[in-house]
Amino acid sequence: LKLQFLYFIACPNTMLKTAAAAAAICTVSGLHVLPERMRGGKLAELVPSWKEVDTAADSEIYTAPLDHFNSSVIGTIPVRYWVDKSCWKEGGPVFVEMGGEGAAGPSSCGTREKAHNAAKVSVEHRYYGKSIPQVAEPLSVEYLKYLSVEQNAADTAAIMNIVKKELDSSGNLKGFAFGGSYSGATCAWFRQKYPTVVAGCISSSGVVHAIYEYTQFDTVVYDAISHPDPTCPARLRNATLAVERAFANGEGDRVKKTFNAANLIGTKLGDSDFFYGIIDAASQLDQYGQKKSLCSYLSKLPINATDDERITNLKELIDLHYGTSFVNQCFYDSECLRKTTTESTSGIGAKSWRWQKCSQLAYLQSAPSENSLRSTKYLTIQDLAEQCSYVFGLSMDDQKNAVNSFNAQHWDVLDKEATNIMFLDFSDDPWRAASRTSGTPSLPYCMTTCDGCGHCGAGAGIHAEKCNNEADAMITKWLQ
Repeated sequence: LKLQFLYFIACPNTMLKTAAAAAAICTVSGLHVLPERMRGGKLAELVPSWKEVDTAADSEIYTAPLDHFNSSVIGTIPVRYWVDKSCWKEGGPVFVEMGGEGAAGPSSCGTREKAHNAAKVSVEHRYYGKSIPQVAEPLSVEYLKYLSVEQNAADTAAIMNIVKKELDSSGNLKGFAFGGSYSGATCAWFRQKYPTVVAGCISSSGVVHAIYEYTQFDTVVYDAISHPDPTCPARLRNATLAVERAFANGEGDRVKKTFNAANLIGTKLGDSDFFYGIIDAASQLDQYGQKKSLCSYLSKLPINATDDERITNLKELIDLHYGTSFVNQCFYDSECLRKTTTESTSGIGAKSWRWQKCSQLAYLQSAPSENSLRSTKYLTIQDLAEQCSYVFGLSMDDQKNAVNSFNAQHWDVLDKEATNIMFLDFSDDPWRAASRTSGTPSLPYCMTTCDGCGHCGAGAGIHAEKCNNEADAMITKWLQ
């Protein structure tokens, strides 16, 4: 399949004062994937300046061991990567675009690479796209245990060393890493654990703090959509409550059918799956810089609308922005996830990403005690932990212990171990609470603040110029 993945660039060139400034901002703000499940409607049209990437393009293959850290484990995994040498000049660095939670493709030489005479490498994260173990059931728990942040970092380090030696037999070329969202976090962790492979990292919306109960998601969205329309949070909350009341009145099956989610009728976790799907759809509009569209659609109803009117309005909002099959996708269906042992090679890997959340990173978006937009009845931390347990057999204690162990090796020692990482964050991004919140001389930080500044700079436009210029300066400094 060709042209499956869409990468977001933070600004259209027409918004900027000069072409050079446009290139700098759109490059430095980082690339972020719009998940495949969110591409069925108007959202993909509302967000400007998309670039399609050919995920079926010919690639290089690194044959990685299933387990870099245990030689007794037998088996390999093909990890795809792409190299663009068109801007490279002798002695120049190697820039790497970190793999994220979806299929990857080639990324060509751009303004940054030209400025630094750099080669450009794009790496596909193991267990996404076509970088899947060549076994009958690669997404069984037996094999998913080899999907981790550490294994991905080891893959990337090996690929970087291969490319450096191909360009210069000494292998002593400098490297630099870039990423946004989860790949922004892997960028930071990569620099932290492999400082001799890359000289620095620009992490855009990098979720470097693995938080088990991530109630901050709703807290940030609630505050963001309060501006400029202070009634917007209450409208969204009232829609959630309307659905809750329908379920309490025995009309849950009817409501699921209304949202084309009949697949969630009668399943063990169908109710919590359903409530996760509908609130994820609404809140993602803020995440991707489109809170105006969210609030505008909700405001079509009078403040005293009936429950049926609110449910219909929410359903139409989701259909418009994501298509009519959003809530019935496997990503929001624990039964489907549990049964899935193989997966499409395009788009975000639904089970792979849920495994990473349940087994290591969490970010479980449960309802906060105050200002909750999601269901406080169906989306408690116990409900979300049960999804992980049902799909992967991991108890709540297993999940908590895994998160604590991961943070002990990464987040808790970041200031002690890491240098030369710049964090870029954005004021309306619901993931910013999982990033850094301040900087140091060796770990600089820059927040872009504006009404509508979303994840990885979505909606930020020219407001991101200051932070992007600072990031460019850090790249130059750390490559010296």
